[in-house]
Amino acid sequence: MLFKIDPAFEHYWPPLPDEKFIILEKSILEEGIRENLVVWKEKNILLDGHQRFVICKKHGIPIDKKITYLSFADEIHAKHWVHITQAARRGDASQFLSICHVLEFEPIYREEAKARAEAGTPCANGTGGLSRAFMARDSAASEHSIQRVLYIREHDPGKFKALKELAEQGRDYEADSGPGRDKGTNEISIHNEWAKVKAIVDAQKEKIILDKKTLEKFSSSTTVRNFAEAVSKYKPPIEVQRAAGESIIKNQVIADKNWIEDSIIHRLPKRLPRKEKEKSGLEQIKEQMAIVASALDRASEEIKVLHGLRKQYKDDLYFQALALMPEIRAAFVRLNEAARLFQEVKFNDKKKDKKNLLDS
Repeated sequence: MLFKIDPAFEHYWPPLPDEKFIILEKSILEEGIRENLVVWKEKNILLDGHQRFVICKKHGIPIDKKITYLSFADEIHAKHWVHITQAARRGDASQFLSICHVLEFEPIYREEAKARAEAGTPCANGTGGLSRAFMARDSAASEHSIQRVLYIREHDPGKFKALKELAEQGRDYEADSGPGRDKGTNEISIHNEWAKVKAIVDAQKEKIILDKKTLEKFSSSTTVRNFAEAVSKYKPPIEVQRAAGESIIKNQVIADKNWIEDSIIHRLPKRLPRKEKEKSGLEQIKEQMAIVASALDRASEEIKVLHGLRKQYKDDLYFQALALMPEIRAAFVRLNEAARLFQEVKFNDKKKDKKNLLDS
């Protein structure tokens, strides 16, 4: 065989989308291979041209005269060359994956930064600052994005690994505006993922329990920040945080601070199932009377509808109309139940009867 295929280089970027692969195949069939395949001379490993190789193999197109051999000191320098070449060519490259790649080349960037400093072009932040600047240059990202990905890698290696795997598989393009994705681009949102990690780290420093699973549901860094601030201030339990998160997702809200505090953190605990506090007999009666009043109101409205039907259809059609409206029949049942509850509340004073009423 002319060269070896190494998965580390073959899958360095996600495969071309189908439509771009079709365009490349059509171009090769009509015009031949315009760019040579590149092979690492010392290791005889294909570095660039995996898609072209697949197409040529499929159609029996000879490639032995379309190979360029390049020398590299080691794998890291070979990968660096692949990154620079592919990043310039691949307009669909994920920024998160591109940054993950350049992080592998930190030794190369440190060498470049050291050489620049010795040549008289130091950086205010030292060689580390120059290294980040070079990473930003080669990943087409800002230095802030580089710093945030470094922060994720340092403080949550598990998340960093999971996000990198998604990007390598091209799965960060699957859904629009899902958790961790930028709207419109379908890419992993570096700022959002950084905000989640930072919120957890800051909460741990303050010894506050912030539910990580809830944060993962948010697709907006603003929501993450405001939610974390509200939790830091009011310290709601985990079940309240999770219910709040579900409410935000359900309403598709980029929740500002006031909305979270007023509508969720304060009020939501009152709507959650919880152990009832002991109430006096008078409080119990007031609650039951409110239930009775509500039942009477509903029944009264439905009876009005019933009388209206009787006037409309006359006696000969009255029962036929009644049979077609089960909700009217149900009104009689509720009216009787409301009357029974009213009598029990009004005349039963014994403790046992009150307990049975609360349980009913």
